[in-house]
Amino acid sequence: MYPFECVDCVNWDLSEIDLWPSGYVPKEWESKRERFFLKPAIHENKIPKHLDAFCLNEWDGAFNIIISEKLKNKILSLDFDHSFLEFYELVQT
Repeated sequence: MYPFECVDCVNWDLSEIDLWPSGYVPKEWESKRERFFLKPAIHENKIPKHLDAFCLNEWDGAFNIIISEKLKNKILSLDFDHSFLEFYELVQT
């Protein structure tokens, strides 16, 4: 599953990121903002109410899927091994 909509809602001042070392010039394929994204903080008022799943604009990486509680509960109600799923609370600003 990969959501088709990316939302520009990251609060970069409150998000946990690992910055590039001082003086490092990122390669063309690397993020210009940081080396690793650790824990996002989001501006809740920038998320369209109709979305149950989306990705964060400019938040690179494979684990960039945000889902609503409603969708989370639907997924957990399905009959399959859920042990590989991990859900984290987001910091909302």
